[in-house]
Amino acid sequence: MKKSFIIASIVCLGGLSMLQTSCDNYDDLIPEQYNCILSLQQYGEHDVTLYRTGENTEFEITTLKTGNVPTSTAAATITPMTEVQFAEYMAMTGKNYKYLPTECYDILEGSLSYAEADKWKKSKVSIKYDETERYFNGTDQYVIPIYLTSESDSCLSDRRELMLKISDLIVPSIGFEETVINYGEDLIGDGTIEVEIPVVMPVENLWDFSFDLEVDATAAGGYALAKESAYTVEKVDFVAGENAKVKLTIDKSALDFGLQAIPLHIKSCDNENFEISSSNSTAVVTFHKTVLRSELSEISVPEDKIGGYGFASYQQAPDGGYWFGYAWCTTNYDGQGRAALFDGDLNTFMHGDYYYGCNDATYGQYIDFELPEAANHIAYDLWARSSNANGAPKVTDIYGSVDGTTWTKLNTIESALTAGGQKFESSVCSSATPFNHVRMAVVQSNAGNCRTGSYWNCAELKLYAK
Repeated sequence: MKKSFIIASIVCLGGLSMLQTSCDNYDDLIPEQYNCILSLQQYGEHDVTLYRTGENTEFEITTLKTGNVPTSTAAATITPMTEVQFAEYMAMTGKNYKYLPTECYDILEGSLSYAEADKWKKSKVSIKYDETERYFNGTDQYVIPIYLTSESDSCLSDRRELMLKISDLIVPSIGFEETVINYGEDLIGDGTIEVEIPVVMPVENLWDFSFDLEVDATAAGGYALAKESAYTVEKVDFVAGENAKVKLTIDKSALDFGLQAIPLHIKSCDNENFEISSSNSTAVVTFHKTVLRSELSEISVPEDKIGGYGFASYQQAPDGGYWFGYAWCTTNYDGQGRAALFDGDLNTFMHGDYYYGCNDATYGQYIDFELPEAANHIAYDLWARSSNANGAPKVTDIYGSVDGTTWTKLNTIESALTAGGQKFESSVCSSATPFNHVRMAVVQSNAGNCRTGSYWNCAELKLYAK
């Protein structure tokens, strides 16, 4: 199948009577068939993924013109391999490809004519999704075997074959770029905010089409739903060359207090070639409405109204050994327990368990407070243990409860304490429903993951509520 062209090098050697010609005439010694040499810029084997978009997938081929006289005119053709050529290729490479029938693709601009100034020409293989899909079974490797040929000029033997391997057929889908959008800034007071939510597809968008949205209450993920009167939704449809987006405008004054969500769902698309992503069809936008911290007042919680789990405390069991894992026991094996939390002394401290394995899979190690009266807003000050900050909290989930049994998450507080005795002031955690109990659940500390075996500690606390 292959015809190799070998250009012999003729060297000007002094003293050889047969080569008295000057090196200036060297070009005249090269056979005329090498004046113009054609080759494929894309040669060898290339994987091609087809997307069902309503348009054919096009693979661009560039054919180069070089040689001893690159200003020569030339002509060539891009064609599929014949069955004989394809069989020879299989035998030579040891591959076991299947020949994709020509009904599945077209070669566009396959007849090439080079003027003197032309250095390259382009062709395209236009591959049809529906026709190819009938042959694609996920087992056999179907290919489009391309061959460069010329009746008038030379073709480089190792750069005249192109094997387009159909590696995958994909139905494009549209979906949200992110499925959870946490608006990180607390919403306080009046006014509006705007949130833009990108809607994307995995290929370059070449089409104008629209999609429809709905608010899906079932996708709120445990968050309270924002009131419909508190927001407006505007969708910006897909236009060729761009992705789409959703514009969410939120009226802060119309929101309830606390964590809440707007779960947006893409329910349909007017381009029949596209699907809705099964994993990215919903975006949950969450935010937290609260008040200024200065509006809260310091409160006092007596020791008998403090409970919790996972502290360095134990008591002797009647039959020997120790009981551990109850709320507050009478003996602390590290620190001074709950009595140290509000004693005004930075040299005393409460320490979480690091020996008996008391760690809750959800709440980590936590403190429960029963408030003197119901509140909608809570905040706290915390001081790291005076000797070091090795067990200082990093991530703390704050929960509220009416009865001390059923808990609703109010917010997550992140802190960064690096020195002993350092103070941290939390943001305000709010709820539309008043709560009588607060759970301060430390799930990550400087010491590690408090849900799986690590601990936390602190020297002092102050609580503020409204």
